[in-house]
Amino acid sequence: MEKKKLIIGVIVLVVLGGVVFFFIQKGEQTEYPPLEIDWYDTTTQETQGGKVIENKTEKYRLTVPVEWYLTEEGNYLEGLKVVYPKAEENTEFNEGVMLIVKTSPQNENQSIETFLKDQDRKTEGIPFKAKIGEGLKINVEQQYDPEDEFYKQQETDREEYDYIFTKNHKIYWLICFAEGPEYKSLNEKCETSVKTLESYE
Repeated sequence: MEKKKLIIGVIVLVVLGGVVFFFIQKGEQTEYPPLEIDWYDTTTQETQGGKVIENKTEKYRLTVPVEWYLTEEGNYLEGLKVVYPKAEENTEFNEGVMLIVKTSPQNENQSIETFLKDQDRKTEGIPFKAKIGEGLKINVEQQYDPEDEFYKQQETDREEYDYIFTKNHKIYWLICFAEGPEYKSLNEKCETSVKTLESYE
């Protein structure tokens, strides 16, 4: 009888311990909403200064070179995508430039640094200014370990930069990725486009 009571007592303690551990872990985790963008409310307009791309739901716009192409692959998880040159559908991107725009609601007291940590990104960068305001520019390629075997196998003619801004209680995350012989000049054009980013109420 005593042995049975002891076993029941141990089971109860294990269950209670598991419940307490679960709530402690849950309390420690910071929950951020997923990156979202309404692809279907995005318009383009060609002007003398370039191609103006506007997302009316997220209320932002930016200008890219006229020859750059707004893809139909963008979605609420991957963000808005602009590429050059235009590639065939369902083909892998391997040369040219890609500009991605993602947005996320900014939680109370959430900084650019805490956002980046939540995305498993390093926070080392340099100040960067665009129409939308002050932000952070990060050289993504410099974040990789140069001794990593996977990194060693990658092509050297490629470059990727992150640009992060906060405005109107939102996080704006822009990615410029260029690959191929002209990757440097293409990324310079991409950065020029990032500088035109502006939001409105």
